[in-house]
Amino acid sequence: MVPGKKECLGCFELIHEKAKKCPHCQQTQSKLYTTQYNKWVMVPFVTVALGFVLYMFNDILRMTKTGGPEVLVVESSVLFSRNISGTDFVSCSGVLSNDSGRDAADIDLRADFFNEKEQLIDTFAIRSNLRVNNGKKSPYRVRAEADKPLTEYRSCKVTVLDQWFKS
Repeated sequence: MVPGKKECLGCFELIHEKAKKCPHCQQTQSKLYTTQYNKWVMVPFVTVALGFVLYMFNDILRMTKTGGPEVLVVESSVLFSRNISGTDFVSCSGVLSNDSGRDAADIDLRADFFNEKEQLIDTFAIRSNLRVNNGKKSPYRVRAEADKPLTEYRSCKVTVLDQWFKS
């Protein structure tokens, strides 16, 4: 190495050590600038950025319906209550049927619990790992710790909030 000289980051010619631009190839002498245009730096960056965008907008792929052929049907809802080791639990169980034409998975369910006057007294929502194949039925259960005394719970109703349909 020659004193007072350095290699150009672009063409590797010897240039003045304080040069900001190579007189031979016009390459800016900044390592940051050089890595900005390096494909080995850009490819992983673009891949991660694209993955992040797809993750943030995955709801475009999720199909939420309030009516029509692609909705799971709740055929029954039965209330169960139980005290386990001093803790009160309530659950609403039943059967989901799927006549949508596609398999459904990652189903979000909401259970509403009512008292004897049919007044809403509690609500729980869960994402189940349940899978209901097209044309089939599947049992479900929404269970949580009771907020009220078990004697107040008289009935329940389950609603499908969301489901992911598989192609």
